[in-house]
Amino acid sequence: MPKNMIVPLSRDWQVGDVIGKGGFGRVHEASDGQIEAAAKFVPKAKGADRDLLAVELSDVPNVVPILDSGEFEDDYVIVMPRAEYSLRDFVAEAEFKCEELVVEVLRDISECLAALDEQVVHRDIKPENILWLDGSWCLTDFGIARYAEATTAPDTRKHAMSPPYASPERWRNERATSASDVYSLGVVAYEIAAGCRPYEEPGLEDISEHFREQHLHAPVQPIDSVPQQLGSLIEECLYKAAGARPTAANLLARLDRLPQQSASPGLASLREAHHLEVARRAEAAREASELATEAERREQLKTAALQAYQLIVEGIATAFIGEAPAIRQLSDSGTTLLRLGSAQLALSEPRVVQGSEWPHDERLFDVIATADFRLLQSTKHNSYKGRSHSLWYCDAKEPGTYGWFETAFMQIFSSRRPNSLVAYGDPFALDPDEASALALSPVVSGIQAAWPFTQIAPADLDELVVRWANWFASASEGRLYRPSSMPEQDPHGSWRRG
Repeated sequence: MPKNMIVPLSRDWQVGDVIGKGGFGRVHEASDGQIEAAAKFVPKAKGADRDLLAVELSDVPNVVPILDSGEFEDDYVIVMPRAEYSLRDFVAEAEFKCEELVVEVLRDISECLAALDEQVVHRDIKPENILWLDGSWCLTDFGIARYAEATTAPDTRKHAMSPPYASPERWRNERATSASDVYSLGVVAYEIAAGCRPYEEPGLEDISEHFREQHLHAPVQPIDSVPQQLGSLIEECLYKAAGARPTAANLLARLDRLPQQSASPGLASLREAHHLEVARRAEAAREASELATEAERREQLKTAALQAYQLIVEGIATAFIGEAPAIRQLSDSGTTLLRLGSAQLALSEPRVVQGSEWPHDERLFDVIATADFRLLQSTKHNSYKGRSHSLWYCDAKEPGTYGWFETAFMQIFSSRRPNSLVAYGDPFALDPDEASALALSPVVSGIQAAWPFTQIAPADLDELVVRWANWFASASEGRLYRPSSMPEQDPHGSWRRG
């Protein structure tokens, strides 16, 4: 294209030198006499529509806006503000503090993805598509991947995703969701934090197959260059199972809490040891497989559940013993026991749910694994034996978005308590079965929910630790009493139906 050519769109743009070029189009300097911009020229491709390129996202934060668009000769043209630099260029050339940049990029892009709320999926988040504009990291090229997917031209379709950043479900040719964008953002964050991508770089041969195998099955090595809480958050973004990854809104909320969190030396050492153990287990468990089936999806969720639960239990034990070294920690058939005075807190071994255990006509949400916390006090001066809470790894809030949730149940009139310990009073734990299904249904039954479904994030245990520590301390002196009113917190609306 001749330099200084005029490209007539809704405004006349004078196009200058090429300032960027990729597998799918080229970018030129552009100006209408008032605005210094960048014009992207995308070759017209058979089977794809120009509307796929021009995605209107003017109300979404941290998106590079489209100033103008149209057609010129054999190209579609998109005009955008000219950014100062891309994240790729910044990382390559600038000196920066790793942790600050990681948090900055994660926060800005998470804010963008959270505002989109599944309405638009980017599909191709990578450092080249993250630009510094007006004091923020912004996403660009929202329509390129959709355009490439729509075309029937093989040379264009190969640009529908960027292999180093593509999520496992993209490699399986499944529908891209916001979880796919979170995974790609996790790869970007890992690359900034660790100075390399989470998986080994391929050789010159079989590049595509190598990337596919890595993203589908390879373990992620822990990051030791950033604080453990931030590293854990990045690793959660890279879970193989889409439903196990944090949502963009959850990611943003947890990033905002990072500066306020502080870990004791004991917790920091525990988290470091946990990451090393997870890496060893992931390496031992790696196996080749074909395209994911429902069984593989549940297996991935099970792995994520067990890893997260182990960190939760270890975090509680370390926090308790750090404050009260007199606590004795024992293990009984996979259950962690903490004893102090007249109190015993049992953190059960997690149990994997084999398919749905709900009654056929009362299926609620999907439960992958269950566990329970059981606090028992032994004293002659208090008839209250203790309390127990259920922990379910499930998608209680949003379909397909999984995590550990704490809840509990209570008895409101005479009724049998299946699967609970007779020694315990209200509130008590239940498995996902007929009794709990009735308790969570609109039907009035003898058993009802007594505690709202509260998600437990392994990297954010403060509220959980403080609450159970207070109960444990009271029980150790025989001063744990049945709650004066039940439920203690309003549980209604804290879970979804179907």
